[in-house]
Parts: sequence; structure tokens; C-alpha cells
Amino acid sequence: MKILKYNFIFLLIFGLSACDPEEFFSPVVELDIPPHTSKLVVAAHFAPNSDSLRVYVSKSYGFLDPKSQSWSDSDTVSGVQVQLFRNDVLWSTFTRGRNAFYTSGKKILSNDASIYRLQVTAPNYATVTATQKVPESVPITKATFTLQGGTEPDGTKVDLYTIEFNDPANDANFYQAEMTHKFKRGNFWDEYDLGLVHFAATGDNGNQNMLTDNAFNGKSYKWLLKPNYWRAQPQTGDTMTVRLMPISKDRYLYNKSRTLQSDAQGNPFAEPVLLYTNLQNGYGFFTISGTYTEKIILF
Repeated sequence: MKILKYNFIFLLIFGLSACDPEEFFSPVVELDIPPHTSKLVVAAHFAPNSDSLRVYVSKSYGFLDPKSQSWSDSDTVSGVQVQLFRNDVLWSTFTRGRNAFYTSGKKILSNDASIYRLQVTAPNYATVTATQKVPESVPITKATFTLQGGTEPDGTKVDLYTIEFNDPANDANFYQAEMTHKFKRGNFWDEYDLGLVHFAATGDNGNQNMLTDNAFNGKSYKWLLKPNYWRAQPQTGDTMTVRLMPISKDRYLYNKSRTLQSDAQGNPFAEPVLLYTNLQNGYGFFTISGTYTEKIILF
């Protein structure tokens, strides 16, 4: 056994010594990168009762193209046509506004059960399409605030907000939570959006301020969230407006991929994260959120 072991080591050393050291230990790896075929890049998120609908249209560049690291007005695509179909009937043709944005004065009404299809065309590009249905609105049954009501894994106490609601017993539902802090300091009123983060104590079905009902479909649920006070701690007389917004599965997956990509930046050991897209023949997203419901909490 020892003779076989020594013979193996000898053969290994001999094989390594026979290689060209410059080739064997070279840190340079040559890769054949295929040519990039440019596609349309579309970004559109619609919300019911918005004053206008906006769609951003650009184009993709190859990884080695210097333009992939920058953006300018000259990079916009010529001859773009943006159309929105409602239940397979042309509902609106968008007009070009500033830079690469296209707008429509149409409004999506609350709890509209229609199916919307976005279609973007341009010369020399494949037609880009995506379909969305407006999610069903879900009322908040109760919203509360508890000072120092939560405990982090390291023992740190944090304020805790709860949003209670009854999840519809149908297909998978997805939610996003928002909160606005309105306060008066001196003679001036100020208002800003308060960052909310999923509290780990509720389980593993939350992602930042988003939630999926895969663990409580058709049941009542109490969502625990901790605030991010980046401007001012709440004081007596302040108000908090809590909102529960139903979002589409595509919006949930896109936002989740954005979070994962952000977390991976600067980490040499993290796997690359591709942004989620629901567009056919293009990159980007088309999503529609439902009408939000809200509760006001007084301090």
C-alpha cells in the first residue's frame, strides 16, 4: 500500500513539473463572450386612481459596452409605441414625455378585475409584452403600535407595529406594507414615509416590507413590523398612517430580486443575482398593485 501511495505522489509531481508553469499557474482565464443582442428595457408599475400612467423604455447593452455603466438622454430608443390593452381591447396609446418616459391620462379604477396587457414596439426590436391583473383589495381589521414591543435575536428592544387582516381564500396573495409619519415640531408640520421591516418573529414568509400568504391562505393574520426611524421618533400628537397594499406576484418577485441583488453587492463570495423580469422578449417589469387600505394610529 505504501508503494502505491508513493508511486501516486511521484506521478503527480512529475505531471505537474511537466506542465508549462506559466500556463498552469496563470491567473488569466480567457472566455469567449457571445455578441450581445440588444432588447427593449421596460419599467412600469401602475396603481389604481393614479393621476397618470407612466412607462419607461430604454434598451440593453452588452457587458463590455461602456454605455452599460452610464445613462444619458441620447440612449433612448426611436420609434417606440406603447399600448395598453384592457381585456384584449386597445385601451390607451401612450405619448412620449420627457427623456424615455411615456404617459397616459387613463386611470385604473379601484378593484378593477380586468386583465391588462402592456405592449411595447420599436423598429429593429422584438415586440415586448406582459400581462397583469389588478389584485383584490383587502381591508385592515386592526392596526396597533407597541412601544418597545419587539425583541431582536440579540436582545435589543424595538418598537412594533401590527397590521391585522383577513386573507381571501383564493389563489396566492402578496402584500406590501407602508406607513407615513406626520408630526409637528414647533410651528411646522412635516410628513415622510417610514421604512418598515419584516419582524423575524412572524416566520419566514416575509421579505422586508412584503409578505406572501403561503402559510395562512384564507385565514386571519397579524403581521408584525418594526419601523426605521430615520428622521424623528414619534411623540405625543403625532399620527401614523398604516397602509396594506395588495401587489402582484410579479411585483413581489421583482422587489425580492432587487433586495437580494443589493445585499450581494460588494460581497465577493455571493452568487450573482439576476433581476426578475416578467416581460416577453425584453428586460424589466410590468406590474399593477391593488387599492390600498389604511388605518390611522394616534400617539
